[in-house]
Amino acid sequence: MRKLLFLLPFLLLLCSAPPAKAAAAFVQVCNGTIAASFTGTCTFGSNVTAGNTIACAIAVGRTDTTFMGVADGNASSFTALDNITPSQQMATYYLPNSTGGALGKVITVTFNAGGHNATGQMVCHEISGVATASLDGTAHSIRDQTSVTTPTTNGIISNSITTSAADYIFSAAYEFAVGGDTWTAGTTPNAFTYVGTNPAGLGSEYFVQSSSGILTSTMGSNRGSEFYVAIIAFKPPSAGGVKRLRGAVVSR
Repeated sequence: MRKLLFLLPFLLLLCSAPPAKAAAAFVQVCNGTIAASFTGTCTFGSNVTAGNTIACAIAVGRTDTTFMGVADGNASSFTALDNITPSQQMATYYLPNSTGGALGKVITVTFNAGGHNATGQMVCHEISGVATASLDGTAHSIRDQTSVTTPTTNGIISNSITTSAADYIFSAAYEFAVGGDTWTAGTTPNAFTYVGTNPAGLGSEYFVQSSSGILTSTMGSNRGSEFYVAIIAFKPPSAGGVKRLRGAVVSR
């Protein structure tokens, strides 16, 4: 009985510990080309894991092309975030808590068939370890960087965002000439990782924060032009609930 009393504090500590959380992580990327069409498709190489989040950036060469929406093969509709149209057009979308599977790996964007067809590119990330309601508030934007004459490693810069947690940061850059850009990941103030096709007219990268704060993404290209730069923050799940041992009875 004395041994049980001695162990009781350790058992209480064990039972009250919150469950471990998986850190936000990049899973896979897909790139797609939109060739003078009213639809475009981006297909991941592997099935999407149920519960993961998908983030996409889509860029086309016309401002008068109307985005009708983005969906996966499960007919799950993505949420539209930002759209910018000063001279060409870029839009961002995301899908939290994907149904996943073989149908979940096929992502399709649709344009208004009564308008102008589109030529452009799209890129999507599959992200694990983020919350079901994964978007971190208003921490997303697209910047029109009108003149980058000689890009350096960190010469293509997003707007700054403020995150509230150790987020997964999705970033994509679109070069107006739609040439075969050779992209390099940003190294400062944060070390991003480039993923996807390279060279390409639309490049993407990611970064996982260790803590919340104000953040910008940077990227490099071997070309000078006008760029659109997208950034989106996805938050990790909140801390799990606390379990406590109840109704312990000690008898002599």
